[in-house]
Amino acid sequence: MRHEQLFEEIASLVCGKPQGISAEECKGSYGSRHPLCSEYSACRINEKTREQLEFVCEPSNLNIHLAACPGSGKTESVALRAAHIIKTWPSSHSGVAVLTFTNNAASVIKSRTAQLIGAEAISSPHFIGTIDSWIHGFILHPFSHLLTKYEGKQGDKSMRLIENDSRSPFLKHYESYYGMAQTGKLKAHEFYYTTSGKIIFSSADKGNDTKREQVRLVDWQVKDLSKTKLKFWKAGFCTYQDAEILCFRLIKNHAYFKKLFANRFRLIIIDECQDLSPVQIDILDQLLDSGVKINLVGDLNQAIYKFRHVDINIIKNFIQEKNIKTLALSVNHRSCQSIVNTCNKLIAEVPPPQGMQHQLLKNPCVCLCYPRDKIAILPQWFNDNIMSNECVRSSAILARGWSTVNKMRPSKQSGARDHEKFARSIYCWGINSIEEKKIAFENLGDFITNKFLQKSHFSRQNFFCPDECTPKDWRIFLSGILTNIVTSHQYISDLNQSWAAWIPKVLLSINDIVFNELKKSPVNCLTESFQKLDGRRFKKPQNGNDNIISNYVGNTISAAIDTKITTIHSVKGETFDAVMVVSSSSKSGSQDSHWEHWLENQHNEAARIAYVASSRPRHWLIWAIPSPNQEQKERLKQFGFELTSI
Repeated sequence: MRHEQLFEEIASLVCGKPQGISAEECKGSYGSRHPLCSEYSACRINEKTREQLEFVCEPSNLNIHLAACPGSGKTESVALRAAHIIKTWPSSHSGVAVLTFTNNAASVIKSRTAQLIGAEAISSPHFIGTIDSWIHGFILHPFSHLLTKYEGKQGDKSMRLIENDSRSPFLKHYESYYGMAQTGKLKAHEFYYTTSGKIIFSSADKGNDTKREQVRLVDWQVKDLSKTKLKFWKAGFCTYQDAEILCFRLIKNHAYFKKLFANRFRLIIIDECQDLSPVQIDILDQLLDSGVKINLVGDLNQAIYKFRHVDINIIKNFIQEKNIKTLALSVNHRSCQSIVNTCNKLIAEVPPPQGMQHQLLKNPCVCLCYPRDKIAILPQWFNDNIMSNECVRSSAILARGWSTVNKMRPSKQSGARDHEKFARSIYCWGINSIEEKKIAFENLGDFITNKFLQKSHFSRQNFFCPDECTPKDWRIFLSGILTNIVTSHQYISDLNQSWAAWIPKVLLSINDIVFNELKKSPVNCLTESFQKLDGRRFKKPQNGNDNIISNYVGNTISAAIDTKITTIHSVKGETFDAVMVVSSSSKSGSQDSHWEHWLENQHNEAARIAYVASSRPRHWLIWAIPSPNQEQKERLKQFGFELTSI
């Protein structure tokens, strides 16, 4: 079908476009009053490509894989397809499930679908949300007691989910009888099963996990772990991995339940399908065999969660073995053609996507060569250069690992003293930016563990979280302190005063603030380890006593412009005008953090990580790499980079 025919079919059904008038005429009359188009300059359906509209019009009784390149408008396509199908859905007892992996992504799809056909239309029997909430809400909580034998409390047999890194004291009641590999006894939440029955060790201590993985388990050890896990389940607890395996076993081993569930959701659309775990694939496989139709939407070249056991080959094999029809979205509406070409050389996508022809910069792809010991100055170079480009309104500095990120973030200034960390945490908390909130957590976490906690081991990566509590609970505690200070203690949150005036005011209230928050927060198990802060351990600075605090703590790169300094995984799915992708200074360590890893093999995860990062910008892509030799420079030029240096 031609674009015009596809448009007419969808628009007349979804938004009620009158027959016989053009998209422009409709937008100027009927569309001006319709919530779908009233806030847009053009018809939202007519502006879609033929590829997008073909996907939307595919029958709902087909299994489809939509291979969508970066910036191709797949989220809008998913929402439009969901709206198109729901509008004519024949049953009030079965529905369509539209699933993705984050609450934010689910909210976007839900909002866009509701814009198209109204909020009421997407309610029951349909479901739009995360794959976890779908599995938990429709399988785990209502039916897992059939396997776990959990008796429930007051009629509620829902499972209570426990994080793998939890250190809650009650978990000692659910540990193995025997120890293993000189790492002590295993708690039930520190391991899980695959669909094949293999045991995966996954605790807060990666060193212990590695030692346990090296043990060749014998029967008595397997039985000991099985008994531990069953006791845990029977008490109504499970980890997120347990939840998936319980749902898989319910569907696989109970034919009646599988048929019942398959009749409840006849079509499942999954966004970001490249992030599906092996057990999630196995669940879909079971449902597929029961007649459920599956639509997988995503870009397999953006599969970068190997550390979570996501295997791109399992997903590819599933698509091929089930003979799932593959369609494509091959137009990148985000990046200019030069950036698209460079990205394509990383993973050799065939055929290559088409990028935007409008190029605002003469050289959109730049490779910045920096001295190995000068990585900390990269944000300032980036800031200076993007400030002179009017096309840059949003930007990001990205690296594979937190160790590289932390070398560039302003919160990691060398030699920062405790009073400076505390002041910076307050300053950053008052800025409406996720990155600034993280800097606030880092500084306050460092300050609290150093000044209030006695003899506690902590995780620097998780904002100095003590081993005795979970990172989530620690963040809640830190958030409570900062919110209290900003809203109720202006004499502390006001940083337009000198250190000499500010520090005595802090000492008047800081103990009450911290200990009151400690009592009501989830980390109250730390109470006995906390000590009060006094003037001996929180003093005025010897130099600069009269300096205004805000002049010091306000000197952050990310406060000057809308720039994120974070990991590549943190910005998956986001768009920026300019992006700097920073290679680690050394090739040792992680196998995917150095730029040479990115170019070694077009089929490995390191190449996909570089591809995800490099496909974020619209106008300007910068790779920052430690000083290359002449041969390496020539290779980088082949990828479309213009070389420059600090």
